[in-house]
Amino acid sequence: MKILECRKMGADCDYVVKGKTLAEVRKKMWAHARSAHPQILKGMTTKKRAQMEKMMSKLVREVK
Repeated sequence: MKILECRKMGADCDYVVKGKTLAEVRKKMWAHARSAHPQILKGMTTKKRAQMEKMMSKLVREVK
């Protein structure tokens, strides 16, 4: 199981995404961001989105 904490992405938020794969975790994190943090995504450039994807890859943790 892989997890990613929204707080680690820079938001003041306790939401934690869980998934079997990195792709699943990313998908869930973007969905969460769209619903809970639209102000962060507003006007986000393609370059910034790519940076966020890299950050997700680095910050995702494996848990048993």
